[in-house]
Amino acid sequence: MSEICLTIYQVQDQTNVLKYASVSGKNYNGKTKQENNYVLEFVTTTCDLKKNSKPIPFKKRLKYGELFTELESSEDVHFWDEYTTIEMDSVLKMVRIGMRGNEYFKVTNGGFKGKSKRYFKIKLYNLTKRITIGYALNGAFFKSIDENQVWLGYVGQTNRSSKDISSARIIPATTFGFGYELNPYQQLRIDFSDGLFNSNFYKDTAIRFYQYYLIKKRGNPLFITASIGLSNGKTGLRLGEISSGNDIIVSGKNLGKKSTVFLGNRYTNGQIGLGLEYRKKRLSYFGEFSYTQNIHTKDILLLRIKKNIFFTKTVVTDNPSKEISILPENLNLGVSRTSMAFGIRLRL
Repeated sequence: MSEICLTIYQVQDQTNVLKYASVSGKNYNGKTKQENNYVLEFVTTTCDLKKNSKPIPFKKRLKYGELFTELESSEDVHFWDEYTTIEMDSVLKMVRIGMRGNEYFKVTNGGFKGKSKRYFKIKLYNLTKRITIGYALNGAFFKSIDENQVWLGYVGQTNRSSKDISSARIIPATTFGFGYELNPYQQLRIDFSDGLFNSNFYKDTAIRFYQYYLIKKRGNPLFITASIGLSNGKTGLRLGEISSGNDIIVSGKNLGKKSTVFLGNRYTNGQIGLGLEYRKKRLSYFGEFSYTQNIHTKDILLLRIKKNIFFTKTVVTDNPSKEISILPENLNLGVSRTSMAFGIRLRL
C-alpha cells in the first residue's frame, strides 16, 4: 500500500488554521487481486476565530493516535450534505456522493459481516485501546504512637531487651495499576500498592470508579477527578527483631533463627478520592487525595524473614500471639484515613 499525504495551514489572527488536507493512495484487495485508488480531502472554506472560537467538544475529539478511517460510518444518508462545502460540480463531490451510497448500503446489509476475522480484529483493537496502565508514588501516615520503645520477645529467646520502634511514621509506597475507559469521562481501575522501604509494611489492592469533570476545554484537557471504591490490604509498624538459638516457630511455621516483627492490621476499607488529571497525547499526569472509612479490621502480627539477597517471606499471625510477647500491650497503632498519590498513566 502506498500513500501520499498533504496538509496546508493558513495563519489567521496569529493562529494556524487547517486550510486543506488530503490523503491519496492505493490499496491492494487480497480477495479480488486488484488495486483500488482512494482519495480523501478536507477543505476549510470559511473560519472566523473571533465569532466562532468555541473549542471542539471533548467527546468529539479524536484521541491521540486514533485513525479517523477506523471510526464507524454514520447511518445518516444526509451526512455529507450537511457537512461538505465543496462545489456540487466538483469531481470529488461526486466521488463522495458515491461513497455515501456505498457506506449506507454496507450498513444496512450487516456492515463488516459480524463473523468475519476483520470485524473481530477491529473490535479487539477498539477494546484494547481503552486500556490504561499507570504508575504512582503514594503515601499514608501512621497515627501517633505513645511509646518510643517496646519490649519484644519470643518464648524460646534467652536474650531479651527493649527495642526502638520505627521512627518512620510515613508509609511510602509505589502503585501499579490497570484501567479501562468506559467513555472519555468515566474509568474503572484496579491498583496494586506495595511499601517502598522495609522500615514499615504496606500492601493494598483497590478497585475504584472514576468520574472526570473537564475544567480546561482548550488545548490539552485538565480534569477534576472524583473516585469511589473499595480497598483490601495489610499494614504494619516495625517493632524490631526477634532471634533465638533454635528455630522460631510461630503458628506452626518455621521462621528460622531471626525474624522482623511488624504490628498492624488486615483491613477492608471504603474509599473516596478527589484529584486533578492533565492529559497530553497518550499520557495522563495526576494527583489525588483519598479518604478511607473502615469496614472491617483485624489486629495481626507480620513476621518477615529474609530468604536470600532478593527474596523475603512474610507470615501473618493473630495479635496477641502465644509465641511472641509485646509490652506495653496497649500500643496505640493505626493508619491515618487520608493519603495522597502522584503519578502517570499511559493509554494504549
